[in-house]
Parts: sequence; structure tokens; C-alpha cells
Amino acid sequence: MRGAAPPWQIPPMLGETALTLTFLSLWIRVAMLALIGALAPVAVLAWAARTRRLPPFGAASRLIRRLTDPVLDPLHRRFGRYGVRQDTAPWWALLLVLLAGATLVIAVQLLQRVLGDLYLASQGVGAAIPLLLLGWGFALLRLALIVRVIGSWFAWERTAFGRLAWSATEWLLAPIRRRLPRWGVVDLAPMVAWFLLALAEQLLRAFA
Repeated sequence: MRGAAPPWQIPPMLGETALTLTFLSLWIRVAMLALIGALAPVAVLAWAARTRRLPPFGAASRLIRRLTDPVLDPLHRRFGRYGVRQDTAPWWALLLVLLAGATLVIAVQLLQRVLGDLYLASQGVGAAIPLLLLGWGFALLRLALIVRVIGSWFAWERTAFGRLAWSATEWLLAPIRRRLPRWGVVDLAPMVAWFLLALAEQLLRAFA
């Protein structure tokens, strides 16, 4: 449904920026796949060295430990209190790289969605202002989820951003968490909340 154009206009460059961010998100995904493909063999070798599947005093094992320990040892010290074993540190490091890439992709997509909605609203497309506010509301909730998840890794809960993210998301995460079991150090509630937000947004946009 096309409505009347609003009394304010957004430069067409904003629409072009939103389109550019769409392609940027695609390239980031390709780059992350390549990075994961390159790091996966390193993680396998580091795991083999730490579990002594390679001779612990052999040249290969010493070289691998020398290259990977500066990254994996601090990771184990930080997450060891949650039950992360030293021999699984390479897999957790690979998972963190994957999560970092996914977070970057999500951030770019959120910005693309906000700019795209702002441009469409300025052109009078769709529900204009209500659609814009709807997109921004869901974007802020997703951003709060990202801040909360990453903040839980680095003890940001007591910072201003951490407290704000907690206040913005706890109403959604608390009932989900009560119905879901925890899997080791992984809290599944934010992933379920992300899916529910995406579903709710699609339904609301369909009727906008």
C-alpha cells in the first residue's frame, strides 16, 4: 500500500547506502567462510597437540603450541571457570571467531534495514512512519541482544551499556530461559529470542 509522501525528504544517497550495505553483508559472509576454512585446520592441529595425539615433544607439536598458546591460554583462563577444558579451547576459539563474524553481519544488516526503512518512509512507501518506527524498534532489540550476549563474555553487565541491554531484553529472555535447559556455557535463550523477534517483525510487517 502506497501512502502520501511525508513532508520531509531523505537524499537518494541514503537508499544507495542501504543497497551498498546489502552487498557488504554478502562480502563479509564470504570472507568469514574463507577465514573459518583457514582457521579450522589450525584448530584441529592445536587440539591434536593439546590432547597429545601429536608427540608432545616433537617439533610439530612445539611449533603449534608456540603459535597458538598466546591466543588459547588467555581464552582458557577466562572461560575455564565455566567448565571449558584446556583441550577444547581451540574449538571455543573457532566458535568465537564465527560468532564475531555473525555479529558483524548482523550489525551491518541492522544498519541496512534502518537506512532502507528510513528511505522508503521518506518516499511515502508502505506505512511510512509506523513502518519506520517498527523497524527501528526491532533493530534496537536485536542490538540489545547482541550487546548482552557479547557483554556476558567480557563481564560488561555492570557497565551502563550492559545494564541498559539487560533492562531492554530481560522481559523477553526470562520466560524463554525458564523453559530451556542450559547447554554448558551456552545460553540458548538469546538465539530463541532472536528467532521470535524475526518472526514477530515479519508478521507485523505483513499487516502494516
